[in-house]
Amino acid sequence: MKIFRYITEGSFDGYGWQLIENKQKFIGQIMTGKSPVRSCEDLDETALSYAEVKALATGDPSIKEKMNLDVQVSKLKLLKANYISQKYHLEDDIVKHYPKRIAALQEQISGYQTDIQTYKERVEKGLFCMKIGDRTFSEKKEAGIALLEQCQKLKQPDRAVWIGEYQGFSMEMTYHTMFHSFTIQLKGQLSHEVEIGEDAFGNLRRMNHVLEQMPEELAEVQEDLSYVKQQLETAKIEVTKPFLQEQELKEKLKRLQELNAKLNLDEKEERETKGKEEQIEKQKEKDVLQKEKQELAETEKNWEGTAEGQEEKIKLEKQERGEIGKGEKRERKEGRVSIKEKLLQMQQKMKKERMGQEGKKELQKKKGSKEMQLE
Repeated sequence: MKIFRYITEGSFDGYGWQLIENKQKFIGQIMTGKSPVRSCEDLDETALSYAEVKALATGDPSIKEKMNLDVQVSKLKLLKANYISQKYHLEDDIVKHYPKRIAALQEQISGYQTDIQTYKERVEKGLFCMKIGDRTFSEKKEAGIALLEQCQKLKQPDRAVWIGEYQGFSMEMTYHTMFHSFTIQLKGQLSHEVEIGEDAFGNLRRMNHVLEQMPEELAEVQEDLSYVKQQLETAKIEVTKPFLQEQELKEKLKRLQELNAKLNLDEKEERETKGKEEQIEKQKEKDVLQKEKQELAETEKNWEGTAEGQEEKIKLEKQERGEIGKGEKRERKEGRVSIKEKLLQMQQKMKKERMGQEGKKELQKKKGSKEMQLE
């Protein structure tokens, strides 16, 4: 059985395969056996808007540019995050790790130098001296045998016990229950460990060999100190360097924002539609107010055609000519108010009549429909 995969140029396939590629990279970061990665960005926020789907369908090159920019910006952001993380790590090394490491190495160098000088003085004088408990041995054979006897007398396992001195160094013996073995720590300024066997002379040779190796170990520690100091200087230089792709990241982010604004057509159309709806509502309110004004003017005109309206009109004409008295003026003043009230009352009455007529028509329709159903 074979599986064939076909894609169409300029279609939605490109975006779908890009998502699969991103997911594979996401999984690859976690499953890699190289540098340990403990954080990855989720891909759930990656989605197409309706405008982007339309742009894909119409073959808009902007959508392809946007997808490429998304990938490039994600890579640049990851690089910047690594740069910031490394910068913080270097700052911690400069302030804490390297000074502490340098101080420890310098102390170790001083200890080696002191211990080397102690052993060198003993060797140059040709002296051999081992002290176990209260007994002092100047013969190697007796000292070796006494050391083995001390192993048999040791009763405190997994704990260092002082047993004596050798060539100016304090001796502490430990029995390790896990490995079933004995070790001796020769302590001067530093501690030098020696594993004890069953041969009396062999144990002495091992102890001498460990002490003779101190100059070589000193050279290694001095080399480590030089390397750490070099790392400190390098870290001080590296921590001052800026992120090299900062300008590129800014430019791509700016271009990506422009494309997002261009492709975000749905929100733009929604805002335009909302604005049009608000304009329509305002126009409706204006039309209602205009209609009410027309109805009021028509009501006033109809009222003037009545006998009461004619009487009020004559009084107004008399007032303009100055032919009306004080009592009539007061009455006329009250009449002005009553005119407005009457106009409003007539307008409300006309509305009630229209509503009553419409209600009667609906009632008649309902009755007619019921009679039809009964028939």
